[in-house]
Amino acid sequence: MDRHGAPGLRASTHTVLRAAVLLGRADPLRVTVLTTLLLLEGLLPVALIQINKLLVDDLAAARYAALTSLVLAWVAVQLLGALLAPTVQALQGDLAERFAALVNERIIEKSASLLGLDVVEDESFHDDLEVLQSGASSRPLNLIVNLVYSVRDAVTLGALALLLAGYAAWMPLLLLAGAFPYARAMISLREASWRAVLGRSREARAMNYLAGVALKHEHAQETRLYGLFGWLRSRYREHFSRVHRLMRRTRWAEVARLLLPSLFFFGTAGLAFGWTVRAAAAGAYSLGTVVLVLQSIARMQRTSQDLTTWVGFLYERAQFSTTSSIFSKPPRPCRPRPRRLPYPTI
Repeated sequence: MDRHGAPGLRASTHTVLRAAVLLGRADPLRVTVLTTLLLLEGLLPVALIQINKLLVDDLAAARYAALTSLVLAWVAVQLLGALLAPTVQALQGDLAERFAALVNERIIEKSASLLGLDVVEDESFHDDLEVLQSGASSRPLNLIVNLVYSVRDAVTLGALALLLAGYAAWMPLLLLAGAFPYARAMISLREASWRAVLGRSREARAMNYLAGVALKHEHAQETRLYGLFGWLRSRYREHFSRVHRLMRRTRWAEVARLLLPSLFFFGTAGLAFGWTVRAAAAGAYSLGTVVLVLQSIARMQRTSQDLTTWVGFLYERAQFSTTSSIFSKPPRPCRPRPRRLPYPTI
């Protein structure tokens, strides 16, 4: 079930594409509208940077004829962004709910097709089922959320790269090269986080059982008659301690593994920033161009970081969908019923 490295990345990419296709078939009109709005929302930061550049250049050159138009354009872009944000969130929530319901319906349908008790008696089946039940209400929705924001940030990043390339062709390449190790580390960390979720599924199942025995009414008489609450509490703490140690190691491993990629990531942005300041001091750029380049560098660096974070979480959410797909595969054929031997004759 667990995949690692390049095969895991290919499998997750395939899962994300399959989820996008499934979403498009569920509601083509809303998907088309949402995609259009995301493209527009992704271009707004670049438009604001360009307007700021023109404003600064006109003010520095004492050209006041177009100031009113530029201010109105700036206000219009800000207003459009404020209107697009809730609209995108509303469409995203609607689509995510439809997608989550569709995934759960498919799991139910496939569960009904399980033949015999061989699969149900398999311990790994219940481990997978624990993962699916714990994430069925949120992970399909989060998959769509991460996909939406990844598309928006990818559009913004591409537009910023084209804008910067007009002033220094090497600069967007440097910034993207700095973001690559960070993105790779982030995806690796999300894979490790998913492995931790899978690793704790057996313990989580035991914890849910122990809590259920203590709380459910059908066990109320036995737990009080035999005084089982102390035993249930101690067993729960044992399972929780193992889960907590696993997740704590995973979290601190994330911090350690992100350190060097983060230094390289911000170091490339610092080099581009320093080069721009030196070029401006030498008179190579106008004041408006300096503002444009510096704002583009800062925005591109922040957008790259956001995009890698969204892609990392998208990889983890795709693992849930992959598990769901594995769970939904046709069940293994049951073992044939043993043939009854004839009674011996005397």
